[in-house]
Amino acid sequence: MSSCYQNMPGFSLLFLFLLLHQIAFAQERTISGKVTSAGETLPGVSVVIKGTGKAVSSDASGNYRINVSNGDILVFSYIGYTPKEAAVSAVSGNELNVVLESSVSELQQVVVVGYGTQRKSDVSGSVVSVKPDAMNAIPTTSISEMLRGKAAGVQITTESSRPGGSSNILIRGQRSLSGGNAPLYIVDNVPVNNINDINSADIASVEILKDAASQAIYGTRAANGVILITTKRGASGKIAVDYTGYTGIQQLKKNFSLYNGNEWAAMRREAFRTENAAGNYESDAVVFDKVALEVLNSGNAIDWQKFMISDAWSQKHDISVRGGGDKTQVAASLGYFNQQGMVDGSGFLRGTGRMNVDQKINNKISVGANLSFTRSKISQEDGNLNEYIITSPLAKPYDANGNLQLFVNGENTTNPKFLNEQTLNENTTNRLLFNVFGNVDLFKGFRYRVNANVNTRNNEAGTYRTKAYLKGSNIGNAASISSGNYNDYLIENILSYNRNFAEKHLLDVTLLQSVYKEVGRTTSLSGSNIPTDLLSYNGLPSAQTTAAPGRSVTDRTLLSYMGRLRYTLLDKYLFTVTTRIDGSTVFGPSNKYGVFPSASFAWKMEQEKFLENAAWVDQLKLRVNYGQVGNQAVSPYTTLGEVNSYPFLFGDGSFQTGYLPNSQLSNPNLKWETTTSLNLGVDFGFFNSRITGALEYYNTDTKDLLVSKSINQSLGYSSVLMNLGKVNNKGVEMQLSTTPVRKKDFTWGVDLTFTANRNKLVKITGDVDAAGNPINDLNNNWFIGKPINVYYNYIFDGIWQTGDNIAGSHMPAAKPGDIRVKDLNGDNKIDANDRDIIFRDPKWYGSLGTTLKYKAFDMLVDFYTVQGSVRSNPYLYDFNSGGSLSGKNNGIKVDYWTPENPSNTFPRPRFSSTILYFSALGYQDNSYIQFRSATLGYTLPGKILSPVGIKKARAYVTGNNLFFKTDYSSYNPEVTAGGYPDPRTFLFGLNVSF
Repeated sequence: MSSCYQNMPGFSLLFLFLLLHQIAFAQERTISGKVTSAGETLPGVSVVIKGTGKAVSSDASGNYRINVSNGDILVFSYIGYTPKEAAVSAVSGNELNVVLESSVSELQQVVVVGYGTQRKSDVSGSVVSVKPDAMNAIPTTSISEMLRGKAAGVQITTESSRPGGSSNILIRGQRSLSGGNAPLYIVDNVPVNNINDINSADIASVEILKDAASQAIYGTRAANGVILITTKRGASGKIAVDYTGYTGIQQLKKNFSLYNGNEWAAMRREAFRTENAAGNYESDAVVFDKVALEVLNSGNAIDWQKFMISDAWSQKHDISVRGGGDKTQVAASLGYFNQQGMVDGSGFLRGTGRMNVDQKINNKISVGANLSFTRSKISQEDGNLNEYIITSPLAKPYDANGNLQLFVNGENTTNPKFLNEQTLNENTTNRLLFNVFGNVDLFKGFRYRVNANVNTRNNEAGTYRTKAYLKGSNIGNAASISSGNYNDYLIENILSYNRNFAEKHLLDVTLLQSVYKEVGRTTSLSGSNIPTDLLSYNGLPSAQTTAAPGRSVTDRTLLSYMGRLRYTLLDKYLFTVTTRIDGSTVFGPSNKYGVFPSASFAWKMEQEKFLENAAWVDQLKLRVNYGQVGNQAVSPYTTLGEVNSYPFLFGDGSFQTGYLPNSQLSNPNLKWETTTSLNLGVDFGFFNSRITGALEYYNTDTKDLLVSKSINQSLGYSSVLMNLGKVNNKGVEMQLSTTPVRKKDFTWGVDLTFTANRNKLVKITGDVDAAGNPINDLNNNWFIGKPINVYYNYIFDGIWQTGDNIAGSHMPAAKPGDIRVKDLNGDNKIDANDRDIIFRDPKWYGSLGTTLKYKAFDMLVDFYTVQGSVRSNPYLYDFNSGGSLSGKNNGIKVDYWTPENPSNTFPRPRFSSTILYFSALGYQDNSYIQFRSATLGYTLPGKILSPVGIKKARAYVTGNNLFFKTDYSSYNPEVTAGGYPDPRTFLFGLNVSF
């Protein structure tokens, strides 16, 4: 008994331990749930038990699972979102779903404004930010095409649709007559010449500076707008690995038809009939050559477009790695793009690599470097696609043995496919950009930054035609090579001061001194009678006949100083004053420097007391700014006077070269083209940013435009370049983003842009006629008070018909089937005074995009439109483009006049005689509505991805360039039918994050 009592303390302790263990075990449990924000799941959210090192992360679907005790507190945190704490004891059951709120509102987002950043709500200029996700929804290597429709006031037009082709960017209208109108491109604070060398997958943000107040910090190069691109950088934390890629097929898309064999034969017969004195058809033996007649009778006519153009594949793959610690962050990426051409011999191949490094030395000093390399190769087909349209369908591309032959009919028409196979045309470019920078915090509020870069571009273009090549004066065994080396150097010293006084006054001062230098060297050589085809253009040294080599050297230096003062009062009233001074070596001593000031003011009305109860108003900011920017539109050495070389063979057989001035008199007084602009704007945001946008009005004058003025040739010169012209651009813009529906599982967004620009010439040379009226420049179609881009021609008024009173009309010599034009001045005759001005530029352009997200599905649809523009189409009237209705070439099928078909749209065919006023009917309304893109995506569930270490994966299908609604006959209303076809593309893509 006593022994039992003696053991009681031990049993009691054991019992107490087991009881406490059971209680503790009963308090431990597993909590799971989903983390979301604004109806979307958040992958990679850190879920930490407060005060411990125990943590998990949410998977690709936002799901998490963690073992906890009742006394624990869970902390949910994610970059860009406000952390949230949750006590486990307050959770009933084992499920805890958490909604995180964004810590960065639409108005608090930071945008790049040049030599610094600002909160979006504090920007007083006209600056548009474009999200990379919206850009990358368009599958192309052209950054400019990705920007189409994303920003009001930014007009994108296709320059070339071929693989590796580019587009033109025009911001707020054309300003210069002879200088460039392209904007300035800045990538990570470094000016570049071509943004299409940048891999879109590397882009973190794009900002477009549209008004003079925003552009003035870049001075002379900013007259046509500025596009700022910032690439992705590393961040502290876990290493992030991302892969994006797609593959797709390109297909021919057009809105016109060519004559088939029978239709072309009928048109050729009609052309011969017109010139038959009796009006009778000629026999086919007279009308057609032997080969054409044989093909016609056999019914085996050829469609050259189908024969030469076929479906082609494209693919793009990018992989990036980003990460780092507290002091060192690194971002690295590799990219590969391969676009096969729809025409044999054409294609585009590009590889990119980038590394961005940021290093914190100590609390006051940090340094960084950006290194990028791009290698691209463009291959081009022989000639142009014009031949696929105009070559007769009654032809034989193959000989009796099934081999391609040089001539396809009895008229010695060459075979475009044969010639294409005898041609090599390729262009290879390497670009290396190295940028280093350092920041030093001197003392409170003061920071010094040095930024330096070297941008090197090497280019080699080579062409070769084999022995078998023969087309007109172009013969085989011929080659050409041109190489270029271009180097840009930049050093910037930037001193900034930023202080907040008494929480009421914010002062931000930036001072800049920079030196920028461009150096270009090009060399070219061509020759013929090369002994062998084996070496292609590399065999040029063995050419038996060579032309004189070409050499070009171009240097340009820019010395700049800039000061900017930004002052904010009570976080309501925003003032900015900027002045930039630029000096350029391209100008004479008296005008080397230009001074470009600007000022802007913004008022945050939503901060005022009279709106404090309007909870539905998130932002209502008025902006007004005024400023000047410049354009150094002069080419190097122009002010010095240029000479031409003239070789001369003397009687003794010696060969000497002499030099004489060219036909343009030098002008050492040339100066900057200067653009002065007034901009009024309002930024708004309503209903928790469900409706956001901006309205803008601008009025821009550009003066001292470079104009070539004719002079008395007795001086030995025919013209002189002078600062004489003046152009005005004014317009309105609207940018609107809405979210009509924002629910847990469903979000619908709609984005709209609208732009209307009016452009007119105010002054050309300043010359006046005898009556004191300004003289227009008819050679360039420049008219005072009219837009820069116009046509000047007769106005088409239909086709003369049988029964019309032709003899008593203003065109008494016409015949039925001839073109009728308008007698504009009513003098009952047609002469040069009956020509009229035809406006070319669009009245307005805009875009509509919509996005829908439902659970794991997402969809994007994008439309773009241009309205009120006119374009001449040579394929409706020009002989070399197949539009002459002569029956000698094929062409776009039209409804032409015959006695049996009295058309009122196109004249009667003629084999050899000229059709008068033919170009007057070639003007087509090239307004269009484009269904640009449609994408359907699906984000895979996290439970499938987590076991294999994948954080997020999204698969999608996209159709691009799906449809054009336009009256303009071409592959694309922005280019003629002889340009490279703009393909319709269907692709499959995959985005994966690890």
